[in-house]
Amino acid sequence: MTELWIGTYAKPGGRGLYRLSLSGDGALGSPDCVAQARNSSFGAYSARHGLHYLVDECDSRLGVWRRDGDRWERAVSIATGGEEPCYVVLDDPGSRLAVANYKSGSLALFALGEDGLPIEPPARFQDSGTGPVKGRQDGPHVHCVRFGPDGRFLYAVDLGADHVLRFPLDGARLGEPEIAYRAPPGSGPRHLLLHPAHPFALLISELASTLTLLAVTNGNLEAVDQCSTLPAGWRGENLGGHLAWPRTDRAYLTNRGHDSVALIEVDLDGGALTPTQHVPSGGKSPRHFRLLGRQMVVAHDKDGVVASFSLADDGRLSATGRSATIPGSCYVFAADGANG
Repeated sequence: MTELWIGTYAKPGGRGLYRLSLSGDGALGSPDCVAQARNSSFGAYSARHGLHYLVDECDSRLGVWRRDGDRWERAVSIATGGEEPCYVVLDDPGSRLAVANYKSGSLALFALGEDGLPIEPPARFQDSGTGPVKGRQDGPHVHCVRFGPDGRFLYAVDLGADHVLRFPLDGARLGEPEIAYRAPPGSGPRHLLLHPAHPFALLISELASTLTLLAVTNGNLEAVDQCSTLPAGWRGENLGGHLAWPRTDRAYLTNRGHDSVALIEVDLDGGALTPTQHVPSGGKSPRHFRLLGRQMVVAHDKDGVVASFSLADDGRLSATGRSATIPGSCYVFAADGANG
């Protein structure tokens, strides 16, 4: 039995953080609200400090939480230096933490103390720029921040301005940003993943529903290949969602609108992306998922369905037919601290 935690949005009825058990056959237990961590749409975990860092997207704050069994205790709640934080990430040593503020198009970089608590004030950056999609790109919207594998750079993915910025780092200080990648106009880049051992990255673009393979050279990003996140011939409104790259040769992502999970084969030697499978996600608007060995759990924020899948040896997904309903479900993480 695996113990999971589900973050929820308050507006659709989510009351905070829910505990949910997952069995080996994909069965999901009865959800139980255990902490008033409202609007926790993303988070990060420090094994070094035993702390969970969860954004409160609506109150624009970062909650730092300790868990002792079923009991959650908030150590501190701090402002993120912007509006609607939607992404938080730690560097590999667990000494720095960065937050992306979507609505304000800004980011904050905190040093962490020996106790793991953020040290204020953070270094802040306010981005600028627009894109051609009215209502979504009328200003900057930083959706993701990622530390480079060697810790020398911080990347910021701006959905509103159609670019990825790269900041040189000096401890917890931000250097002058440069555009590491200029995305096609109107594509709306959402999430970036950098491979820890190979000079490549993957970028999912929300508005264009595309996945891009990028070569990384001296911190710069250059497109090598791109594919649609949708099945060939499908027409309709869709937004790219969550992205995971668990193995060098495969990636998973979600489509919100088509309401599916896609498996994409990644060939770094050939520089190619190949869509291999699209399966119905089991609910409406799959915002986030969590991979747990040979299982996947998907959270849908429109209808609150949390659905489970099994993975075959070749990575293909099969729906188990098992699900639970948690209003506003939007983020899944494991009890051992694994986040993604």
